[in-house]
Amino acid sequence: MEKISKAKKYLLDSMRNGSLESFRVGFAISKGELNLRETGRKGEFMRCKKLISCGIIATILVFTAAFIVVAEEKVPDVITIKAALWPTPTKSPVEFTHKKHVEEYKIACTECHHKFEDGKNVWKDGDPVQKCEACHNEATIQGEKKLSPDQQKLNLKLAFHGNCVGCHQKLKKEKPDTKAPVTCIGCHPAKS
Repeated sequence: MEKISKAKKYLLDSMRNGSLESFRVGFAISKGELNLRETGRKGEFMRCKKLISCGIIATILVFTAAFIVVAEEKVPDVITIKAALWPTPTKSPVEFTHKKHVEEYKIACTECHHKFEDGKNVWKDGDPVQKCEACHNEATIQGEKKLSPDQQKLNLKLAFHGNCVGCHQKLKKEKPDTKAPVTCIGCHPAKS
């Protein structure tokens, strides 16, 4: 009995001086000892803290795993550009030296890779890379410049030539001795 009275006194004193704030405290007698258990806001707060901590850890693990997967996706040094949009192409496929363009020529990734939103390229390093024909899916090969402006933006040949040949021509004006190809045969070698 003495233990219960001391516990009640402690609880009343704690409630009066505000140290228990708005927590509810329950007590029970087991094996002759007084056990206090906290319930209410403090208990909920502790459970929320644990859930938040677990959520943060899980999020960090997911992002770490995603980063590792992206980092391990090795881009080949040389990429053969052969679009499935043209099952019987009129020219040979282009061998594109990705490694040289990135490392030696210092071409920014966003010069080729893009995702336009509100007229701005929002693609950034680490974003998924799609084949050009995923968006540039207009297949006209001859007479493509006679297409409407909207169709020209979607034309795969114009996209390739505008980006690749356009860059090479600009470089040729700046550095006439460059080896950047600007003719058809320079990019599309004769079929063997």
